[in-house]
Amino acid sequence: MDKTDNKIVEILKSNARASFSEIGKSLGISRVAVKKRIAKLERQGEILGYRAVLKADTFSTEMTTYLITLKIRAENLEFALEYLAKSSEVSSLMQITGEYGLIAMVQVQTPSEMKNFINRICSEVEGVESMSFQAVLDVIKGGRVL
Repeated sequence: MDKTDNKIVEILKSNARASFSEIGKSLGISRVAVKKRIAKLERQGEILGYRAVLKADTFSTEMTTYLITLKIRAENLEFALEYLAKSSEVSSLMQITGEYGLIAMVQVQTPSEMKNFINRICSEVEGVESMSFQAVLDVIKGGRVL
């Protein structure tokens, strides 16, 4: 990533809905150049996606959040990361130090959805040595969205 790419990313962090034209105008480059640069960043995996961040009580649907820590064999780690990152139930995925290598924040509506998710991990992700689960009871301070 060069200086211009970094500026584009900074703009998208503050407003992921900024148009190519708006970004180009603020950087003094064409809309087409912005579009090509963003497409390149997406292909390279620098930009993984865009999302709406909602106030917790905006929707009436209750969601339960779980933290899952996973211990994965090294040779299976890359597949596990890709699998979990693509799972719709996973809202955050972090690689960590220590005995367990991953923490996944999982949001589901029912206990049976959580059970199905766990069963999918066990059957579709090789190399899972152990998992632990914690239900989130309350969020005192939420994360920062950039």
